[in-house]
Amino acid sequence: MDGQSESRGRRWWPAILLVLMALVIYLPAIRGEYVWDDQYVYANPVVQQADGWRLIWFEPSCNLEPQYYPLVQSSYWLEYRLWGDWPGGYHITNVLLHAISGVVAWRLLRRWRLPGAWWIAALFVAHPVQVESVAWILSRKTVMSGTFYLLALAGWWRWVEQHCWRDYGLAAIFFLLALTSKTITASLPIVLWLICWWRQGRLDRRIILAMLPWLLAGVAYGLYTARIELGRVGASGPEFQFTLAQRFAIAGKAWWFYVAQLLWPGELMVIYPRWSIDTTRWLTFVPLLLAILLPLTLWWRRCTLGRGPLVAVLFYGGTLFPALGFFNIYFMRFSFVADHYVYLASLGLMILAVVMLFEFGGLKWSRIVHGVLLLTVLLFSLLSWQRSRIFGDLDLFWRDVLAKNPSAWVAWRNYGVYLHEQAAGEPAMYYLQQAVQLKPDDADTRYQLAKVFDDRGDLDQAQREYQTVLQIDPWYVDAWCNLGIIAVARNDAAAAAQFFNRALQMNPHHGRAHNNYSVLLAQLQQWDQAVDHYRQARQIEPSAHLLLPDLVWIWSTHPQTERRNGAAAAEIATRWLAGTDADDLQLRWIAAAALAEDGNFPQALVVVEQTLQHWPADQPPDVHAAWLKAYTQYQQHQPWRQ
Repeated sequence: MDGQSESRGRRWWPAILLVLMALVIYLPAIRGEYVWDDQYVYANPVVQQADGWRLIWFEPSCNLEPQYYPLVQSSYWLEYRLWGDWPGGYHITNVLLHAISGVVAWRLLRRWRLPGAWWIAALFVAHPVQVESVAWILSRKTVMSGTFYLLALAGWWRWVEQHCWRDYGLAAIFFLLALTSKTITASLPIVLWLICWWRQGRLDRRIILAMLPWLLAGVAYGLYTARIELGRVGASGPEFQFTLAQRFAIAGKAWWFYVAQLLWPGELMVIYPRWSIDTTRWLTFVPLLLAILLPLTLWWRRCTLGRGPLVAVLFYGGTLFPALGFFNIYFMRFSFVADHYVYLASLGLMILAVVMLFEFGGLKWSRIVHGVLLLTVLLFSLLSWQRSRIFGDLDLFWRDVLAKNPSAWVAWRNYGVYLHEQAAGEPAMYYLQQAVQLKPDDADTRYQLAKVFDDRGDLDQAQREYQTVLQIDPWYVDAWCNLGIIAVARNDAAAAAQFFNRALQMNPHHGRAHNNYSVLLAQLQQWDQAVDHYRQARQIEPSAHLLLPDLVWIWSTHPQTERRNGAAAAEIATRWLAGTDADDLQLRWIAAAALAEDGNFPQALVVVEQTLQHWPADQPPDVHAAWLKAYTQYQQHQPWRQ
């Protein structure tokens, strides 16, 4: 038994080392906070709701996350039950998924008896180009899809060798899990055919037919997500109108760009400069020509070099193909390339590089080869450790982007928004104005600048900016809503009602528009409509702060006589008590105060008595004491005061 245990320990220590390596490398990110767009995790109502998993899978329009990757969103939903909005838990999951991918890759390469299998896996785990995929919580779709992709590949190869249909079924499940994590894994069936040709020198009918259902599933899901990318995500418009020649030129340059980043990851960025493509110059197409000539040359020399180098290059190019610019991806607004696109594809070039190193080094230079690989893994680990810090600090995140790519207008905008949220008014204004200069036709940037003017009390400038937003995008509902709020502040009720109605015509489920409109209607003494809009706002955004109760509370309890309006407050309170809001403790508290202010003390006492008779057990003692105090005051015909 001792010998067997020792043998198992030796067999698995390389896997344990890969996991520990990943945890150490990404420790700075694990300790960090949320960064860009991570609100799709921690502030997503679908993730927070108890039945959110159902909405994620069957009602994607309810999800804050515009893309349809239900398995990834389901993982967020499950983790929210475990550790809430603690970012460390989500970071750890990403790191463990990445480590598992490294372990599966090592086991698979070892099964194929490739030299340096563990070193390939170690490079995959430690390479700095992977940091964006692993350390960024929102990039869960990349690492999760990669894990299931490799598990599907391993299961499929087991089926090829042992002909057990249980392995095939398990591999098919893993492939579906990979697809519902990220569509880029749809290329797996083609990769499997390539690997079979590499290992066996042929493709028999059984393997071709077995992969056809996978291929059809990948194409169908790919078309579906492409439609979502064009529609809901917004990957359309002038910024995506490229000629076929331009797309080919982008693809050629991107192909070699990632090769260079894998060879030397010296200047990694979250947002790389967006290239200008001049198709009138023949040099523009040289990278594409070389990218085509390389596999053709390897095909021509396959008898001397073997099929492996060709398959490795085709795996790299084929896995990367969906992200080379032939299909519209929303991120192309900012850059044609991103580190997370090459996450899986990098394995092909890593395999090629390490195997070539061992083949050319031979036994004579074996120690030198191992030494070079050890130094490379250590260097990459250090670079990845340093870079992972950026994905745990939002301030550092945006400053890193701007230091490396000052032309990244979205970074200027988002850093300005971050500073505005930190109450840094003047710096926020500066960064947003820089973003406007770089991208004057971006409605989101103009909207954020308008909000800064709005919060500073410069309503004239805010109104002009909101109007500019609507000139760029007439369907920008938040701009219509904010124009309504400005009109309310200027006591222009007619204009405010027009703006709120326009917002709700465009989006009947816009909670903030319902919320603000309810307050306006209450001030206009249109009680039924005010309560109706309040209830709709409450239904759409249960956790949002709603304004109508605040207004009724002011009307009921304000110490200044001119600010109180007992009759108006009682009108709304009566409707609350007669409707679906009757069991809400906060609304009953406000309703009782409103009735008391209107002089209807008997009814106020009834509300308090009924509440105390059915007092919720989870309420703290001080709240119960406040209700008892209110009961005493209403008995003495004394209204409640703030």
